[in-house]
Amino acid sequence: MELSALSLRLRALSVLRGLLSHPLVRAYGDTLTARGECPGVIGEAPRGEGGFGYDPVFVVEDGRSYAELSAEEKDAISHRGRALRAFREKLAAYIAAENA
Repeated sequence: MELSALSLRLRALSVLRGLLSHPLVRAYGDTLTARGECPGVIGEAPRGEGGFGYDPVFVVEDGRSYAELSAEEKDAISHRGRALRAFREKLAAYIAAENA
């Protein structure tokens, strides 16, 4: 599979980040948010058998494509996983403060 012209242009951007933000708005107007990022670059050619979409061409910091990672490795570095873990910590602190 060859990279499309769009993919080659995206490669010129050098670094891509998958971003995800999880908001929670309470009745009091308080807002909790968390953000996760997964730095990486568009590779020169697709690699790996796992994943979907851009996984074979999205190369993370250790040099492997997302399609070459196990599900556990993806969860550990994914923007979603990072955002959800950060959100969980903020929510726990918020609940503890509310109950103090």
